[in-house]
Amino acid sequence: MDFMKNKNREKKVIKKIGILEGLLLSIMLVAVLQALLIIVKSETYSHYISIGWIAILLIIPFLRRIFPSIMLTLAIFSTSVFFYDNFYELKSRKLEMKQSLVSIFDIAFTNGSNGVFKKIIIRTRHRKYLAAINPEDPKINVLASKLVKDCASGNHYCETSKLLSFVSNKIKYRSDPISSSDYVKPPALTLEARAGDCEDQSILLISLLGSLGIRSYLVFTNNHAYPLVCFKKRLKSKSRYMRIKKEYCYHLEPTVKNSKIGFYHKSREITYVFDPLTRREVYVNPNNRIFK
Repeated sequence: MDFMKNKNREKKVIKKIGILEGLLLSIMLVAVLQALLIIVKSETYSHYISIGWIAILLIIPFLRRIFPSIMLTLAIFSTSVFFYDNFYELKSRKLEMKQSLVSIFDIAFTNGSNGVFKKIIIRTRHRKYLAAINPEDPKINVLASKLVKDCASGNHYCETSKLLSFVSNKIKYRSDPISSSDYVKPPALTLEARAGDCEDQSILLISLLGSLGIRSYLVFTNNHAYPLVCFKKRLKSKSRYMRIKKEYCYHLEPTVKNSKIGFYHKSREITYVFDPLTRREVYVNPNNRIFK
């Protein structure tokens, strides 16, 4: 009798250890799949890898027994990455169910996770700049309203010109303090100091524009940052423009005194463009000098 009890206890211990090992093995196998998909850049080869990976799980008896656990782990991983990458879109309910499921499947079984991880890394590097943009700050909103008081309501060109003139002429360029990392000032602090570097001045100008409902983007090159402002109609007096979401967008340069809308910047030098509302990257085609 005691022998049977001990045997049952041993079976329970083995069963518990098996569940734990199965969970750890599931995580390891999912990690191996994602590592292979990241290494392989070809979408066709990534499909072959995914099919082969599933085939191995179904052929090997031990892996076949924990197949549901492995797939559940993969589903949780893919969904978590998707939610993290599309947090603002989900929050504003801009994504459809079908599109979301396709994206999750892409992360799980193709090299979609590779692109997602790259975007996350890029956004992480520039997060402090995007987080500093604050068009809802009462001081920013009040100042913007005062600066554009002579402009007709809805005349975004006039309003942009007034705001650009203020930042370019009233905010002096000052380098960051000596530090191991780039120092980023909130727009209210830049306003109080009446000084800042190119990132600080761009953050202030984008915040002022945003407080009046004017669409703008934050542009980065290898050694500079500046805003883009966008209008629904093309400016006849400006020959250079870029298209973003069916709007006509123009370079701004707040670090140059008496700067005007449509300041000349080389499009090929652009490395990243971010939407301050969603904090997501906007992709640029430098060869055609247009934005997608």
